[in-house]
Amino acid sequence: MRWSEFPDPTPGKGEVLMRLAAAGVNFMDAGARTSGGPGWAAPTLLGVEGMA
Repeated sequence: MRWSEFPDPTPGKGEVLMRLAAAGVNFMDAGARTSGGPGWAAPTLLGVEGMA
């Protein structure tokens, strides 16, 4: 994994934009990087844990 910065996205119709104060990488994220997941293709944003 590597740190990357991107411009702030603009939400489309029916979407919301949230600012995260912290995010975690857990065993599900690590497993997805090593064995993939059902229907996942690059680029896939990992991170199921976040704190707004």
